Amino acid sequence: MKPHVCVLLVHDNDFPLEELSRSLRVLGVNPCRARSCAEADHLIRELEPDVVFSDTGLCDGTWQRVVNLADRAPQAVNVVVVGKHDDMELYLSALEHGAHDFVAPPFESEGLWHILRCAVENTSVRRGALSRAAAS
Repeated sequence: MKPHVCVLLVHDNDFPLEELSRSLRVLGVNPCRARSCAEADHLIRELEPDVVFSDTGLCDGTWQRVVNLADRAPQAVNVVVVGKHDDMELYLSALEHGAHDFVAPPFESEGLWHILRCAVENTSVRRGALSRAAAS
C-alpha cells in the first residue's frame, strides 16, 4: 500500500464511525471527517481521498449520494459503506449501486486492513488507468 493514505469518513453521528476512526488510527491512518454529503462533496474534490467510508444515513442524504459524489469526482475514489450491523440486504444493495465494499462493527484490525488495502490498491489502479488514457 502507498505510504500516505487519505481516508475520509462521512457521518453525522458518532456511532459507528467514531469506533472506525479509532481502528483506522491504530492502523496508522489519520482520517478526515465530513458531517454531510455537501461537506463530503467539497472534501472529495479538495483532498482527493483514496477511500471514503460512509455512514448509511446522513442529514442531507445517504450512502448512495456519497457513491454518486465519488463517481463524479475528478479522481477515482472508492466508497465503503459502514452499517451498524451485518445486513446482507444492505451489503448487496451497496455493491450493486457502486460501493467498493461494506463493513460493520466490530472493526477488527485484520479485516479492516484487508478492506482498506484492497480499496486503496483499486483506487490506485483506476487512477493510473485514467492518467494513461488522458496521456494518450
